Amino acid sequence: GAAGGGGAGAPPPPPRDPARRYPDGGALALALVAREEVVPAPRRGVAALLGGVALAGVAGALALLQPWRAPPPPERAAAPAPSPPTPDPAPREPAVDVTGDAGPTTAEAWLARARSRAGKGDMAGAVADATRALELAPDLVAALTLRAGASVELDRLDAALTDAERALALDPAAAEAWAVRGAARERRGDHAGAVEDASRAIELDPTLVLAWANRAAGRVSLRRNTEAIADASRAIELEPRFAMAWATRAAARTNSGDPAGAIEDATRALELAPRLVNAWATRAAARLNEGDLPGAIADATRALELDRRHVGAWTDRASARSDTGDLAGAIADAGEAIALAPDGPRPWSIRAAARSNKGEHRAAIADATRALELDPRMSAAWATRASARTSSGDHAGALEDAGRAIELSPRNATAWTTRAVARRNLGDPEGAVDDTTQAITLAPRQANAWTVRGAARSDLGQLDLAHEDMSRALELEPSAQRWLNRSVIALRRDDARGAADDAGRAIDLDPRWGSAWHQRGLARARAGDDAGALTDLDRAIALEPRRAMAFSDRAQVRERAGDRAGAIEDLERALALAPGASWAAGARRRLEALRAVVPPPPPAR
Repeated sequence: GAAGGGGAGAPPPPPRDPARRYPDGGALALALVAREEVVPAPRRGVAALLGGVALAGVAGALALLQPWRAPPPPERAAAPAPSPPTPDPAPREPAVDVTGDAGPTTAEAWLARARSRAGKGDMAGAVADATRALELAPDLVAALTLRAGASVELDRLDAALTDAERALALDPAAAEAWAVRGAARERRGDHAGAVEDASRAIELDPTLVLAWANRAAGRVSLRRNTEAIADASRAIELEPRFAMAWATRAAARTNSGDPAGAIEDATRALELAPRLVNAWATRAAARLNEGDLPGAIADATRALELDRRHVGAWTDRASARSDTGDLAGAIADAGEAIALAPDGPRPWSIRAAARSNKGEHRAAIADATRALELDPRMSAAWATRASARTSSGDHAGALEDAGRAIELSPRNATAWTTRAVARRNLGDPEGAVDDTTQAITLAPRQANAWTVRGAARSDLGQLDLAHEDMSRALELEPSAQRWLNRSVIALRRDDARGAADDAGRAIDLDPRWGSAWHQRGLARARAGDDAGALTDLDRAIALEPRRAMAFSDRAQVRERAGDRAGAIEDLERALALAPGASWAAGARRRLEALRAVVPPPPPAR
């Protein structure tokens, strides 16, 4: 008999990140998929990237409004005509009293202090002071607008919208109020409304940087990334120090498949505002797409230190941890994201992939199913569920799920490989070769596709081609499993020494793997090295005492070496362990033949 095929028909591991883009399939071992757009989101979607901008967000921008507008172009002034001297003006009372013992005494003074507090990041204080200003002057539009902006920062969206709408009712031409209402709408998830309000603000004041940045953020949320990049670029042109605009353009570039540009923009945002959570999260997403997993984990961790409720940071760190093999960490991080935003499909899909890679196939199927309930067009979740179903023995279900993934994303190389595994397990090696060939065309560095095609070609008897495919898989990503796979093919090609060498490489990588010792024992037996074969088979049985085939194969070697009693003992053990195995009938015939020539042992006294 031969050792088990080393898992060559096992499914490729599921997609490690359902929202990653690898243009050439990458050189990673686990499944790679065409990524859906990633929006490194704050608490509710991308929002307007409002918190922690260089001067303290919406309210801070309003508090220091002039720096957030582009300065007017210089005018050529005529030389002033000489004028007669004028007397010194009479002393004037200060317009705003901010020094009273009990605090400000006028609406304007309260507003000035509110602006100061907002500029320092004290949003609760800004709201309190703006409220005092409004008690004295209920129709003060600037106070309503500032309080609305501070309320956005505090996530008091109903209050923000009420104040902004009151300001607009009083002054429909108040560009700042349109911008703030747009920010509140974006934070609430009304992306179209946010873009509409920001556009109105820009019509009224084309130099209002905050409006350009807010419209860019709304367009990122609507996946209108080209327009978002243009808007954010305009904001940067008007005010290069506005960190929010750099962070927003970074998010749009991430979604547009430009991770290098996104990293550059997010880094600039962080130079201007080191505590800007969304810049850390956006750079984490971009680094994830570039394959810089340690960098992605570091950036996502920093974002979470600043805001433990940042769903995007939990999600991207889960993805990066899954890619590094930290499956427990990935599952934990995805769970945090799910707890914060249970209606987001991506964390469910990432956790499904990590659980499938960990061997928790039933849980993986449940998570992938939930992801698909939330977003039936998530091709990565279909591919993940297909992989988990294959591992659970549901090859027909896997075939159906992988086919759906391919329909949704024809360039998803993992889906093609997963369907190939299902086809091979259902007895269709020709279809498996076709599917893996397509996967290799899409992602020539995906080792799993070469592995599965090699196994399917071996099934078809195309042993030279199968050996070439397994060799290519080993070049891309050597592993104990792939060395064992090639050993099996080499033995079928009657290359016993090559088979023994390959199995030895598998043993070097995983010395406690019984299958590798079993396979090398078979190869050594085929090469005539019975002593070496017995040593290896003994080790395989010691590691896995219920490996019935190892007993059957050792019986053959013992019989050839003249140890018929040992052979009988091994066959009896093999049949006791696996009486219904496909090889059991042949083993019984051999056992009967041996018993016919070997006298039974004397009865015990």
